[in-house]
Amino acid sequence: MNLARRFLKHSEKWGDKVALDFQDKRISYKSLKNKILHCAKTLDSAGVKEGDRVILMFNNSPEFIISYYAITTLGAIVVPVNVMLKRMEIMHILSDSQANFAVFDFKLKGEFLGAYKSNGKPMKLFSTQAIENFEEVKVLPNLTEEEVDFEVSQGRLGPNETSVIIYTSGTTGKSKGVELTNQNLASNAIACVELMHLTSDVVISGDLPLYHTFGQTTVMNASLLIGAEIVLHEEYNTPEVLADIEKYKVNIFVGVPAMFYLMVSYKGINEIDFSSLKYVLTGGDSIAVPLAKMVENTFNVKVLEGYGLTETSPVVTFNQSFEERKLGSIGFPIHGVQVKLVDSEGNEVHEGEIGEIIVRGENVMKGYWRNPEATAEVLKNNWLYTRDMAWVDEEGYYYIAGRKDNMIIKSGFNIYPSEVEEVILKNPKVKEVAVIGVSDRIRGEEPKAYIVLKENENAFAKEMIEFCRKNLANYKCPKYIEFCDSLPKNELGKVLKKLLKSEKRTHELESRS
Repeated sequence: MNLARRFLKHSEKWGDKVALDFQDKRISYKSLKNKILHCAKTLDSAGVKEGDRVILMFNNSPEFIISYYAITTLGAIVVPVNVMLKRMEIMHILSDSQANFAVFDFKLKGEFLGAYKSNGKPMKLFSTQAIENFEEVKVLPNLTEEEVDFEVSQGRLGPNETSVIIYTSGTTGKSKGVELTNQNLASNAIACVELMHLTSDVVISGDLPLYHTFGQTTVMNASLLIGAEIVLHEEYNTPEVLADIEKYKVNIFVGVPAMFYLMVSYKGINEIDFSSLKYVLTGGDSIAVPLAKMVENTFNVKVLEGYGLTETSPVVTFNQSFEERKLGSIGFPIHGVQVKLVDSEGNEVHEGEIGEIIVRGENVMKGYWRNPEATAEVLKNNWLYTRDMAWVDEEGYYYIAGRKDNMIIKSGFNIYPSEVEEVILKNPKVKEVAVIGVSDRIRGEEPKAYIVLKENENAFAKEMIEFCRKNLANYKCPKYIEFCDSLPKNELGKVLKKLLKSEKRTHELESRS
């Protein structure tokens, strides 16, 4: 099932019902459908065809949703780009995806067009405004609410056809494109409708980035599948989000732990009416039990925690509202998903023992785009090996124990140390570097870099952080820098990061606010 085609077919029954609330504007389901068809007609006229990759770079906005559904309506493939990425990172996605088209927000033109020029491959570009000295950038026409005469061909709608390619960092540090099919996205959206008890009467607050699969599935796709109302914010802003929960009588809020910490710490929290809330969902990273209790006491609702990853569209497990949830647990597998915990030999571990999470189901990705070697490393006998470690209790509830590799999770975003190290090593003053994650009470983890300078070189932490900011998304940049004479290594010269993590060292903190 192609979600966009399903939306176009069923949206008529919701007619004038509100689909999106955004910046004090309301868009009905009828209007949203017409805007999607207008956008699809524009892209079709520009030559977008089945199987083409189309870059999509927007903050949360109606334009993101309209363009996303227009692209997939045509049977083309959406390649959403994290708006926090910098030129080098975007250029890799342009090159690897082999995209011929791009739709992007005028406000993001700097990094995107810099990457486009560096990549050197001609593309057909669309933006929300005209851009001086870039005549090849066409302006997206005003997407009118009026009905449009555009016949959508049947085309490329099979369940195993790729619908979206989402780039996520790999353990080697190079960004890999995760291919999610029509079936992957539809099955996970349907499962989310069930676990969240979504109906057309529900109002859900969409404060997760839609370029991320967590936001795409739980907020956008699940809501539009059932006719729910989405309260959308361009980016997370605590006062605005809290005020809109009261204003629009939001029933479900979906976020990451960092958001919840900021919400319960907000000074005006007690002046806001949260009586419309039924429960809140959290994922992207583990939520500390004390924080979860604070959220429950503040909002007087249950906190339902889950687990997933981009490669699983993304939801794998969740505490579900109709069951007795357990704080600290990621719940149990959702409908249509199988989970096992295995040891290093692939043997299933016993109850209470820690093992690697492996997943099988209709939500598991097709593979990594143009990367069969990387695909073979994680997909074995139809099981996805996640490299995340967990244990399960006697009632079937799962608990995250850690990560098999050294990945850092900050506010729900994955950061792989090797990617950060690669950038720091480009600094001519740096001889060696090792990056690890250190605990942070707000964001879960923060990157810390241990740097060995070349002989007779001097540097400051602020200088290194600024160097990173020019080449990496801000959230990937180290918050802490520590200069040292050497790094601990084994006999083969491999840096022993476990020793760095176990030693008590003084953080040299640079503010990045």
